[in-house]
Amino acid sequence: MKQHILSGRKLLYKIQHYIGMTEKEFRMFFLISVLLLLGSAVRYANFYDETSGNPDFVAFDAEFRRLTDRADSLSRIDLLEAEAKIAALPEFQPQPDTGIELNAATAQELQKLPRIGPSLAASIIKTRNQLGGFLIVDDLLLVSGIGSKTLEKLRPLIRVESRINSSPENQ
Repeated sequence: MKQHILSGRKLLYKIQHYIGMTEKEFRMFFLISVLLLLGSAVRYANFYDETSGNPDFVAFDAEFRRLTDRADSLSRIDLLEAEAKIAALPEFQPQPDTGIELNAATAQELQKLPRIGPSLAASIIKTRNQLGGFLIVDDLLLVSGIGSKTLEKLRPLIRVESRINSSPENQ
């Protein structure tokens, strides 16, 4: 038995010497080679083992497609129902006599409008008195503090019908 071990060591020594490695380098090389061979053998054996418990991805994919198609069809139905409800609603058309009359409104009435506080209401009345009344709704752009965005929000809520002279009761 001792002779087999000795002959094995001699063989390893000859291989080590032929490759040109130190003893430690050859041991690491030999260990890594053996581990790679074992890993490859295990992988090869599991690859061909049909009972290895691999999940059936085809079934998972089919179920995923079925559920997403169902969700898509439900969202399409919801969208169609919402569009039908919107189409059934009467279209909003502001009446010409609704809204606040800019040339007759008091400061308290103007403050009921969105984004109009006491100081902006006072500026509107001051500008209205300086102009002798507003001719059109767009004249509100002359008021400091009212821009195009604010005017577009106010447009459905206000109107201009008559022009007035400045009067002290509106101040």
